[in-house]
Amino acid sequence: MTLIRHRSLLAVPLVLAAAAVLPVSSAGAATTSVSLEAERMTVLSGRVVSYGDAAASGGRALAMLSNGAVTGTVTTPQAQVLVLRVRGDQFQGAPQAVVRVDGRQVSTLSVSATRWADFAIRGSWAPGRHSVQVSYPNDRWVSGVGDRNLRLDRVTFVSGTPTSTPIPSSTVTPSSTVTPSSTVTPSSTATPSTTSTPSTTATPSTSATASPSTTGTPTSADAAYVARIVELVNLERAKAGLRALAASPCAERYAREWSASMAASGQLVHRSDLGAVMRDCGARAIGENIAYGNVTADEMMAMWMGSTGHRENILNPSYTHIGVGISRTSTGRVYGTQNFLTL
Repeated sequence: MTLIRHRSLLAVPLVLAAAAVLPVSSAGAATTSVSLEAERMTVLSGRVVSYGDAAASGGRALAMLSNGAVTGTVTTPQAQVLVLRVRGDQFQGAPQAVVRVDGRQVSTLSVSATRWADFAIRGSWAPGRHSVQVSYPNDRWVSGVGDRNLRLDRVTFVSGTPTSTPIPSSTVTPSSTVTPSSTVTPSSTATPSTTSTPSTTATPSTSATASPSTTGTPTSADAAYVARIVELVNLERAKAGLRALAASPCAERYAREWSASMAASGQLVHRSDLGAVMRDCGARAIGENIAYGNVTADEMMAMWMGSTGHRENILNPSYTHIGVGISRTSTGRVYGTQNFLTL
């Protein structure tokens, strides 16, 4: 099995772009529909951020990072279906979405999709103005392990019955699972801490600072693997007309330490204190890609380039430096981390 994730830290909105291979249904075309973009909804409770997402319908979406609720109003024609476009950050189960229209609960959804998917709720709504409320009731977070979140793109009232079409599986590699997560964090804003804006995995850091543990000098084989990934990153950037990234020893130390931590735990998870890493390396922004698999450096890089979120980190024109680290298990599985910095 091969698994990849990406993340970058951004100002107040944090981006956690996710794409996976779960087969879920997507609503097809309908005769008449009226949509309400999630970023235009009002936050009633909880920690909710609006963030940029190229895959979202309006280029933005909402991330519900704790138990909470959002609401909005929309004027609709006669409608028989309400379609919720959502996805979830999966951790120890799927996030739930409780949907209410005009104060009445119409559905509770288990959002197992990790890329944008349409969930159809059948009903009957008269023409006129309706309020829609979406609640997230089952937040789950374990420091350094994982974080469950609900992400909302839009709600749509439809005058007909949507048809279901399967969402294709990822074709990055045979039997691969792709779950990217992304973020970017300028130093002018508060970076993740126990009381500030959460990190890209939407989990507050449990410590104010991060310090890489000693993981030893990489073997010559590991050093060659890392050098090849850096070389491939700069080749891809050159193709896109972007400047090459310089090596950052600080970012490399943290990348190597984090890969070793993931290999030891057997968990593919973003570190919750990227903001502290950013400060320690003297950077103004930071991004992270992670992956594992029994793969070569070229194959791991191909996986990252085959995923939109990971590729965006690699080809982000604002980044100036890179640090890559890997760690191998006894079975030959390679855990890899790319840290991108803007200095």
